[in-house]
Amino acid sequence: MSSDNTFNDSKKLMSDFNEANFQILRLHNLWDECNRLSIDGQYSKWSFKLDRIWIELYADADKSNASKYLKLLKLCNERIRLSSVDKDKLYYALMLKEEFLKKLQDDVGKGSRRSSQYSDDMML
Repeated sequence: MSSDNTFNDSKKLMSDFNEANFQILRLHNLWDECNRLSIDGQYSKWSFKLDRIWIELYADADKSNASKYLKLLKLCNERIRLSSVDKDKLYYALMLKEEFLKKLQDDVGKGSRRSSQYSDDMML
């Protein structure tokens, strides 16, 4: 048998998008956890998960408009701090932070936006 068809597996090619895919998976998992924690009324843990989402998105936010996003994040965190004694206000403050982070995720291209190529195909 000829060895011309041997495969050299010592070289492993990685996609340029490999880390981006992993980040989107991590974000997906964090969003799922946020949903569960908010439903269960575990506001402290929900807040912590939202901070982890910020950490995932920070590098991209820093590249696009860091001062704008940092200002909005500080506003969200201050609202949460001031609302910590009233569960209804705290829920609302955490919800606003989640909305901010989802918009940020879309703004940096890791959210639900679709390219025109795919949206054109979906319209058929």
